[in-house]
Amino acid sequence: MTNTNTKRGPVPRERRELFAAASVAECEAWEGFDATLHEIVFDAGTRIASVYRRRKPANRTIRTAITRELKKPFKHYKRALVISLLPTDEIRFRLKGCRDAVQVDIEKLYQVALQWRAFRLMAEKRAARAAKRRARKAEGAA
Repeated sequence: MTNTNTKRGPVPRERRELFAAASVAECEAWEGFDATLHEIVFDAGTRIASVYRRRKPANRTIRTAITRELKKPFKHYKRALVISLLPTDEIRFRLKGCRDAVQVDIEKLYQVALQWRAFRLMAEKRAARAAKRRARKAEGAA
């Protein structure tokens, strides 16, 4: 299966089967099997055991910075914004072609995002109460 993008994101690639046998014991006896590198998956429907490469853990830490660039120019600066995720749990923002950067701790950024969400929810509640108050006032005047 190709790894092409769809509306739901990239399609996961199928895992390549390295060896198949009728039992788990036969897979373990396979000369290329290493328990640290491979895993055995037994399919109860077909009653076949297969050997696959062990998947890498999802919670790996990064060793080098991961950098992405926005496609559109940022606000009135007419330059793309470059965002870097650093291995020190920080995010660095800078304009493309500029050396001046802003570096923010991810925890602090998350706290700010939570505050923005709380302010938005409070504003929505305030607007709902005001609309309710206006409706009651219009009902009483009529």
